[in-house]
Amino acid sequence: MSEWQNPYSVGTSMQSLSGGSIRDDLSSRHGTFKDIRLITHLAVACLSVEILLAAISTGFNITAILAEHNGSLDQLYWDEQGNDSIFSHSWDYLADTTLYAYWIGLFVYLMWVYKTQRNTWALSPDTDRPSYTPAWAAVYYLLPIVCLFRPYLIMKDVWHRSASTTHSIINIWWTLWIISIPVSAIATHLLDSEDSAFLTALTWSSIDDLIIITSVAIQIRIIKQITRNQRLLAEGSDSLTLNH
Repeated sequence: MSEWQNPYSVGTSMQSLSGGSIRDDLSSRHGTFKDIRLITHLAVACLSVEILLAAISTGFNITAILAEHNGSLDQLYWDEQGNDSIFSHSWDYLADTTLYAYWIGLFVYLMWVYKTQRNTWALSPDTDRPSYTPAWAAVYYLLPIVCLFRPYLIMKDVWHRSASTTHSIINIWWTLWIISIPVSAIATHLLDSEDSAFLTALTWSSIDDLIIITSVAIQIRIIKQITRNQRLLAEGSDSLTLNH
């Protein structure tokens, strides 16, 4: 652990704080500093559900791969009457649930991004405001091409302004997210294609799930750390514990 000197301290006004209250001088043209712990908890919960679903999907893939090796894949997917088995129906439900969970999680996460960027504006001195507004910080995730690099730059800036000295965790998270795009596309194409080898499709799908689990777990850590550090800054804390 190392000590970090708060660049946003305001001298004697910090000495009047008691009980960790938020300073009343933190504001910008995008509003005053707000406690975002509730939306942080919601975002972490949604992302945790995505991890759980990806882990279940991995289990389904492994089960199917083992059945393929044992020559019992047909029995796994169809019952004695030739109808879809419980396993097959469960896999379909899992796919639908994962899709719904993704869009719900994305909506909640973008709310967190907006509120975090608003707090970043409030915490930053007038001479060093962020380059991106809270609204655009969220919208960039939805824009083609731009979504590949602009959210990364914004998150790296927020991470730095939230008292973290290195960006290695941001770099790892974003690299995994970029890698997951073609991997997910390949896995989806192979699973939907009747000409592809089923075992190959399952293997790519499992790789995609593992990347998702890792990247989302890192994303949760980033979200929690930024929220914590921003609140400590807003309370006038002179030192923060740095997590890289």
